[in-house]
Amino acid sequence: MYRRLLKRFNDQEHSILKEEKRVEEALVVVKQELNLVQTERTHLEYLLKKALGDSSLTTETKVDNDNTLHPNKDLDDSSAINSQSIDLGLLDDLITDVNNLDAESEDEVELVIPTQSY
Repeated sequence: MYRRLLKRFNDQEHSILKEEKRVEEALVVVKQELNLVQTERTHLEYLLKKALGDSSLTTETKVDNDNTLHPNKDLDDSSAINSQSIDLGLLDDLITDVNNLDAESEDEVELVIPTQSY
């Protein structure tokens, strides 16, 4: 009886160790994917900044004494947007990169970690 219990315990311990190793390997893959996504994001942010040039479509804000934010520019003003120097070629490159990234993410295999009951 004790041998059966000991064998069962050892088998379960072995299964747990195998599962732990598999999860650690999956974690390494997830970290690599995260690193790749962060690299792509950095590259896309660089392309966007380059496309926008020195000017930016973001608003700068000031805080008054009453702690209310007031934008310095009105982004709905079409003349303000038209005055931005945007390189359309760089924007096309950015759109192409985003579309390629979307296509790559659709092609990737979904990582599934099944749970095992003990």
